[in-house]
Amino acid sequence: RNEELEDILEFERKLYVIRKRITNMIRHGGIDKNFYMPSLSARTIIYKGMLTPMQVAEFYPDLQDHRMESAIALVHSRFSTNTFPSWELSHPYRYLIHNGEINTVGGNYNWMQTRQAMFASELWKDDLEKLFPIIYADGSDTAKFDNCFEFLALSIIFRLLRLIVLRLLYGWMRLPK
Repeated sequence: RNEELEDILEFERKLYVIRKRITNMIRHGGIDKNFYMPSLSARTIIYKGMLTPMQVAEFYPDLQDHRMESAIALVHSRFSTNTFPSWELSHPYRYLIHNGEINTVGGNYNWMQTRQAMFASELWKDDLEKLFPIIYADGSDTAKFDNCFEFLALSIIFRLLRLIVLRLLYGWMRLPK
């Protein structure tokens, strides 16, 4: 990581910008409409595959390696009932797992599209426009929600959680012994 990056979250934001630029160039630039990069992170590995549960271990042998450690692991297995299976619609996404429709996704997508040109951020600086579109129009309900949540998480949620934890710790440390 570049020494100018202050912390791991700043590094994660840079990796997010790089992944979005690659995706915009390849998938949305007409090179390969099926391109999808599950992860580009210093903290998280995301495995994606259109596999049955029994195929996962064979397809990803590193998951059986005793040196592989994880604080948490999520697995999502779903067999499509209302759509034909396709790579871009297969789970997992980066921040959530969800089955079903999200009824407010259309309004939220439109809100984000019309306002992203007005976004300004000290956090993202010159990289902000490189992230557009925040939400990809061709995604499923869950993919659109995941696009938005990822942006918000890297923009504010982690900072808010850190502030809350620090405040709680400060209050706890001041309690009489």
